[in-house]
Amino acid sequence: MTLFVRGPRRKRASKAVAGMMPTRDTWPASVEPGGEAAGSRPATFDEYQLMHSLLSQRDLID
Repeated sequence: MTLFVRGPRRKRASKAVAGMMPTRDTWPASVEPGGEAAGSRPATFDEYQLMHSLLSQRDLID
């Protein structure tokens, strides 16, 4: 009988996911501990069109 023991491993980041991830400078600012949480809101029509065009360019939607 043979026993194989493996330690925890991290998977490499997918290149497809890395290509879709926006650059760090476009991320929203982090909230200070104890600060007010930002409420969610529906996307504006311009934001929707931008997301639609980005997904379309990457052939993720028709």
